[in-house]
Amino acid sequence: MINKVTWRVNLILKEIESSSGSISLKGLAKKFNLNPSYLSFYIRKNTGKTFGEIRREIRINKGKDLLEKNPMLLVKQISSEIGYKDPGHFCKLLKERCSGKSPTVYKNHFFSQ
Repeated sequence: MINKVTWRVNLILKEIESSSGSISLKGLAKKFNLNPSYLSFYIRKNTGKTFGEIRREIRINKGKDLLEKNPMLLVKQISSEIGYKDPGHFCKLLKERCSGKSPTVYKNHFFSQ
């Protein structure tokens, strides 16, 4: 049986994921009727990660998924869809998390095989 804390954390994580990582801590706190500071503490205490780290992971994973499945999408379009206004920032984060591969190299890896 799943306990109340686990259930609530899963609900919060699903909400972040369903927004493709574009929700703010303040918006998320409002949705769950919690104080943003408390929500931040609660997330970190129960996941070991900050809200920002979780949101970043979700955005990058969504971006990688879009790169893998939609070869015609531009990096600018993907960046915007996952909540980054600056495509350069998305490129930098993807490189850090994908063995130094730029979005174009990462995408070409899937479609050159």
